[in-house]
Amino acid sequence: MLTAGLADTVTLAFIAPTHNQSAHTAAATYRRHLTNPQTGPIPFVPTTLEHAFAAIATAGLPDHARALHRRYTDFWLVDGELDLAAAAATQKPNEGMTALDTDAAYRHRMASSRSRKAA
Repeated sequence: MLTAGLADTVTLAFIAPTHNQSAHTAAATYRRHLTNPQTGPIPFVPTTLEHAFAAIATAGLPDHARALHRRYTDFWLVDGELDLAAAAATQKPNEGMTALDTDAAYRHRMASSRSRKAA
């Protein structure tokens, strides 16, 4: 971008979830190979995904930050999806039924079961 004249300044931001130690180790290794990681022609800034979400919220987009957190780092949702996928994998699909149909049928059965228990 700098060479092509598309920008006056550029920063390379490396963003990974806090607990992804492999990614942060890779970023630290890359950073050690740079002559001037902070002040070079393209500063290299490693940060966490959670810090990026907080910055987005602080910049005035809290709803967007919340939506990003929900999509990428809300592990309650991730765990729920993994549980649903595992349960669907144990269900034998009816002939002609796709995996998505089976998953939808499983979700419907689970929702119905919860409704009956609540009543």
